[in-house]
Amino acid sequence: MKHGGTLLALLLWTQSGWAGQVELEQLVEFKWRGLTVATMNFAVSIPDEEEPSGLDDGDDALPEPDVLIELVGQTKGPLRWFEDYQATVRYVQMDAQGLANAFTLTGTDNGDAERRHIVFDANHIPEVQVFDDSTASNALAPQDDWLGNTINPLGVFKKMLLAAAGQESCEGDVWGYDGKRRYRLTLRDAAAAQGPLHSSGALDTLPNETGDAYVCELTMHDQGRQSASGQTAKPSFMASRFAALWPFGGGDRRMTFVINVLPIVRSDGFIRLELADVRIHTKLGVIVGSSSR
Repeated sequence: MKHGGTLLALLLWTQSGWAGQVELEQLVEFKWRGLTVATMNFAVSIPDEEEPSGLDDGDDALPEPDVLIELVGQTKGPLRWFEDYQATVRYVQMDAQGLANAFTLTGTDNGDAERRHIVFDANHIPEVQVFDDSTASNALAPQDDWLGNTINPLGVFKKMLLAAAGQESCEGDVWGYDGKRRYRLTLRDAAAAQGPLHSSGALDTLPNETGDAYVCELTMHDQGRQSASGQTAKPSFMASRFAALWPFGGGDRRMTFVINVLPIVRSDGFIRLELADVRIHTKLGVIVGSSSR
């Protein structure tokens, strides 16, 4: 197959890292100059890849889809002045082998309901099954040349977490597609802080233990970004100012993740992660995310 080597490399990249079970449960509050601008609840449970499939040999029935990542976010404070947004996005594994997955979104944009369901398969271009959006009448149509290089954008977050759990390089360069936009995503290793970071205390860790700090930088690039067509109105002065805080504003968006890999009470095949610090670098300054108290 023409794209066979590329597809295999992409699949291995998204699944590399720690082979055991990885979990992350955390509510993160994002602040800009002391003002809360958004919150996001992270719920991640990536199963042990070495565990046998729930399907019996010769059983042709499809397994139940498994939600590996769920992010629930909403804008807060001044950011809501121009973008009152809330959404739940999920990375759903569709088969036992991990060859197919889905990106799903349900939410509201300034009161208008939005829904998306996109299936990603290693042997096909993305398939948009549901697309209801308040600013675009139709999804950005997938192209044949996307085959082998365009993935579920949450697959990049999955890669980062597996790399942190396995203390491996997170580096990679792919294109993410969410139905409305296609954009280049790069992961780069970054220097860790000196010495291990202490847990926030919000998780069930061993007493007096610390986690190993892991740092990875994610960039959403503006160059080459494609967007679905839709009506756009000229923003107000305040909206144009605060647009710099929005993930899909003009220019690149660089995000630095500091992740703690925490020792836990449960079995050795289980790793608990914690987002110690998330920084979104914008033209208006840095948005800092940390555990909500």
